Amino acid sequence: MTINFELTAEDYYEFNYYYQWSSPEKKWYRIIYRLITFSVLFFIPFFMGYKLSNYGFYEYSLGLMGLAYALFFFGSFTKWLIKRQADKVLNGGKNINLIGHRTINFNDSKVYFKTDTENSEIEWKAFEKLCETEQYLFLFASVNQALIVPKKHLSDIEVKELKELIRQKL
Repeated sequence: MTINFELTAEDYYEFNYYYQWSSPEKKWYRIIYRLITFSVLFFIPFFMGYKLSNYGFYEYSLGLMGLAYALFFFGSFTKWLIKRQADKVLNGGKNINLIGHRTINFNDSKVYFKTDTENSEIEWKAFEKLCETEQYLFLFASVNQALIVPKKHLSDIEVKELKELIRQKL
């Protein structure tokens, strides 16, 4: 199966967001981050010498703001931070292979990967795992590197066939 597509900056952002934040492996990381954020904001006055029984409007407001941030805004703030980091990578130096035209040929023996400046042959044993989101397939070759396949360039049948082929080879 051969796929031709343009990998956009948005695709690159989504991969980084998945890898750094939204993957199932990061579930406890997300929970701990939110708890720490709430705890820090709620207990700042306590560490400044206030007793919990003496908390007033200001202290409880700070705690409620921490809770609201942890519950509602933390995800979007995190996405913004990850996008900012990815922008630095995309805009700094010669990173011309990170986005642009891709041709990926999945066959029985190898995966052939081609960009405007690179040709690669990758043996199936080099891949660690396949991860899927609603919009993407990520075929990881290492902990933080993956072939990004946007599903929008494939039909539902092609997505199913590709997943089946990859699962057989992994």
